[in-house]
Amino acid sequence: MARHLKACAFHLLNVREKTGREILLGLEPEPFCFLETTDEAVRFFDGALREACDGNAEREIVRRHIGVCFDTCHAAVQFELPKEALQRMLAGGIASPRSA
Repeated sequence: MARHLKACAFHLLNVREKTGREILLGLEPEPFCFLETTDEAVRFFDGALREACDGNAEREIVRRHIGVCFDTCHAAVQFELPKEALQRMLAGGIASPRSA
């Protein structure tokens, strides 16, 4: 999954270079799915997704084009406080569509 997301980030980089339009793919943590919580998203971005990149230049491309779509309803279902969850994602270097 991480390798495919990295490839997607490079495709989105090409779109930006050709059109001038920047696209951010926002993954949405969803109850009972692979990424359920903010902590799982942060671990995935800092672990598998980071490890899929070769060096800081690739990490920056992925960071710029792959982020998280934060759904406050899903956060509530997981008993997360929105402000704290957003702070953890931003501290982890994860972009959200509004913060990118």
